[in-house]
Amino acid sequence: MPTENRSSNTDPRDVFIRLNPLGLGEAELRKDSAGFEDQRTHSDYLLFLAGYRETHPGRSPTPSL
Repeated sequence: MPTENRSSNTDPRDVFIRLNPLGLGEAELRKDSAGFEDQRTHSDYLLFLAGYRETHPGRSPTPSL
C-alpha cells in the first residue's frame, strides 16, 4: 500500500488531486493560487482541507483562504 508523503511542504491540493475522492476530471482539478479554479471543486476541497488540517496539525498547507 503506498504511503502518503508526510513532509511539511506537502500541498494538500496535491493530496486531494491524487486521492480524487469525487472522480473529477482534469479540468476540474486545475489549481489556482488559493485552491481550485472550479468553484464546486474548491468548495469540496475546503471540506477535505478541514479534515486534512485535523489529521496533520502544525502544518500550514495552503495560503490563507
